[in-house]
Amino acid sequence: MTKKILLTGFGPFAKNQENISERIALELDKLSIDEYQVQSLILPVTYFGAPKLMQETIINLNPSIVVSLGLAAERKAINPELLGINFRHSNTADNDDYIAQFETISKDSKEAYYSTLPIKEIISKLKSKGYPIELSTDAGSYVCNTVLYSTLSFIEEKKLQIPCGFIHLPNQLNDQICFDAIKEVLNVLVKEYR
Repeated sequence: MTKKILLTGFGPFAKNQENISERIALELDKLSIDEYQVQSLILPVTYFGAPKLMQETIINLNPSIVVSLGLAAERKAINPELLGINFRHSNTADNDDYIAQFETISKDSKEAYYSTLPIKEIISKLKSKGYPIELSTDAGSYVCNTVLYSTLSFIEEKKLQIPCGFIHLPNQLNDQICFDAIKEVLNVLVKEYR
């Protein structure tokens, strides 16, 4: 039976008229690696719509692994995120024109959830292949962090055994490098969870 990897990206937002995470997720859609197949999903850049769609998709798709991609325009390396925090705040409106200021994401959940992907192995493998990759301990407080935090919280709450994490992609790298790097990440995950 084919297992699913849910790979998400985001569409354009704010001053970013294109989003590399959308392009990479769509390019990898339907990719097969051993018994796994990638199922891509483009999330809205909204604080409330993105987590809702993610949770609905997890229930309907029943993926074995969840990997979310996002754009971090000013960064220079590929950044697996260590954790999502229970906080949203930005002067930039989301695509519903909502501006979050000093808000908790959930009043009933933990202060933070750690990624459950094998981050150390991912970084080690990609560094050995020459990709610019560094651990990030700060996913920000915009929609990317909200998706990471909300998804990990949902998986724990529903007692699902699904590894889940988030990787930020910079604008400074071209699509081919990011495509190859994320494909390599997926190979690491398939090897880890076969």
